[in-house]
Amino acid sequence: MLGEVNPIALATEEGLFIAAVLQAARLDGLDGWAAVQGLALLAVLPAEKFRLLDAADVEFVLAASTADPAQETIVTLLRDRYAAATKAN
Repeated sequence: MLGEVNPIALATEEGLFIAAVLQAARLDGLDGWAAVQGLALLAVLPAEKFRLLDAADVEFVLAASTADPAQETIVTLLRDRYAAATKAN
């Protein structure tokens, strides 16, 4: 089970480790974690690590975050940012 994570500290880890954390959250169905901690992580993640993430894991975080209408703008921005990062890859 994932607890509270400092997204800035996690963003400094290797890209594959970050990808594994997000995958674990998705596979374990941790919607609440994804909506808060996962969204914060995506928001601070450098582009070179953002593009390493699996689309299913990113979409899981973004979908979990859409339950809060206040997050709609950031979800849209992050979805666009992920698309741009993976297109540049």
